[in-house]
Amino acid sequence: MFSRKIALGIFVTAISISAFAKKEIVFFGGGGEPEGQTTIFDATYGNFAPFKEGSGWKARSYFDGGHHISEALAEDMFKGANKPMTAQNMKAEIASLKQRIQSGDLKSGDQLLITVATHGAKQKDGQRTHSVTTTDTDFDMDELKTLRDLAEAKGVQLGIVDMSCHSGPVTSLGSDKTCVVSMGGEGVAWNISGDKFGQLLTKGNSLENAFLTSRKDQRALVLGAPQISTDAGKRAFNATKFLTESLMGSDQLADIPLSEISCYGSSSLPFLRLVSDLKKVDKAAGFQSYYKYARVQVGLDKSKNQPVIDKMKAALDDYNAARDKLIQSQEEAEKLNKRECINVADTKMCGTKEQFISGVTALTAKKKSNGLSPKEAIELATYQKYINTASFKKWQTLRSSFRNDKTLHDKAMNVAKAEREVYDELYKIYSAENKKPNPCRDFKL
Repeated sequence: MFSRKIALGIFVTAISISAFAKKEIVFFGGGGEPEGQTTIFDATYGNFAPFKEGSGWKARSYFDGGHHISEALAEDMFKGANKPMTAQNMKAEIASLKQRIQSGDLKSGDQLLITVATHGAKQKDGQRTHSVTTTDTDFDMDELKTLRDLAEAKGVQLGIVDMSCHSGPVTSLGSDKTCVVSMGGEGVAWNISGDKFGQLLTKGNSLENAFLTSRKDQRALVLGAPQISTDAGKRAFNATKFLTESLMGSDQLADIPLSEISCYGSSSLPFLRLVSDLKKVDKAAGFQSYYKYARVQVGLDKSKNQPVIDKMKAALDDYNAARDKLIQSQEEAEKLNKRECINVADTKMCGTKEQFISGVTALTAKKKSNGLSPKEAIELATYQKYINTASFKKWQTLRSSFRNDKTLHDKAMNVAKAEREVYDELYKIYSAENKKPNPCRDFKL
C-alpha cells in the first residue's frame, strides 16, 4: 500500500512538472522575397499547426517585412505582435533565448522549437551549416550552435526546423539531445514540403513522425531529399544520397560542368549496397527468418522489399537513359561550339557560336532603339547569314534539345517517388537496429 502511494506521488509529480513546462516556438520566415504583395511562404505560415488555438504552444513570429498581404496575414494572426524578419531581429531573439536559459527562465524540461521558412544559400567554405535570407542581409545558421550547446547543458529540449533550400548541413547541429529537421535537404526545396510538415506539428505528434509522414506524402513530393538528424535518418540519407544525382531536371544539369555530372545506375556499387540494406527486412529473430534471409541473399527467394527495389531500379534506369541521351546532345553541341572566324567587311571577327548569338542580340536591340551605323548594319547582316548556316542550325538544335527538355523532370519525379519508399523502409530497418537516444521521437508537440 505504501509503495502504491509512493508510485502515485511520483506519477502526480511527473504530471505536474509536465503541465507547467514551457513550450515555446519561434518562427522566422518570409525573407529574401522579390517585390510584390505576397511571399511564397504565406501558406506555410498560415497553416502552421502550433499557431492554432489549443496547440499548447506560446509562439513568437518574425515574418516578412515589405509585402502588404503577407504583413496583413501576420497582423491578423499575431494581433500586432509580429516583427519583421531581419537579421538583427533574429540575432536579438537568439541572444534573448540564451539569456533566458542562463537565468533559468527557460529551464530543464522546457521545450523550444526554432523554425525557419525562408530562402537558403549553399553551404560556404568554413561553414558548419549554411545561411538563410532575411529582409535585409543573410543570417548564418552556425549562430544556433551556441544556443544548442546552452540548451543541452541546461536540459532545455531544443528542436530546429529549417525549411529553406540547401538546408541539409543544418542537421549537423543535431545530437543525442537536439532534434534537427531539414525539409530542403542538400538542394533546392519547394515550400510545399515544409507546408505539409508544419500542418502535422499537432498536439501529441512528434517531430520524427511529422517528418516521416510529410516526407512520404505524395501530395508534398518535391525534387529534393528532406533530412532528419536521428541516427536512422543519417544512415538512410547516406545510403540514398547518390540518388540525389537523379533528382535534377535539364535546367539544373545545365549549370553543372559535364565532367562533374555523376551517373549512378542500378549496377553501381551504391545501388547494390542500397539493395543489400533493403533486404535486411527479411532478417528477424528466429531460425526460419535467417534461413529466408540467406535464400534471399543468394537469389533463391524474393525479398519482402523486392517491389520497392524493382520500382527504384526501373525509375533510376529510365532517368539515367534519358539523361545520358541529353548529355550526349550537350557534348555534341559543345564540340560544335568551337571558336571560329568570319569576315565582316575588312575585319575578321572571331568567337564561339554562343558569342555570335550575343552579337546578334545586342545589335538587333540597338537597331530597334537607336539605329545602326553602316558598319554595324553590315556586321549584323553577316552574323545573321552565319547563324542560318547548316552547321550553326545543327548546333542550335542540339543545344535546344538539352536546354528545353521537359521530360527529364517527370522522370526525376519518378525517382523521387521511389526514393521516398526506399528511405522509409531503410529508416524502419535502421531504427530497429539503433540503440542510441532519439531526441526527435522524444520531442512531442
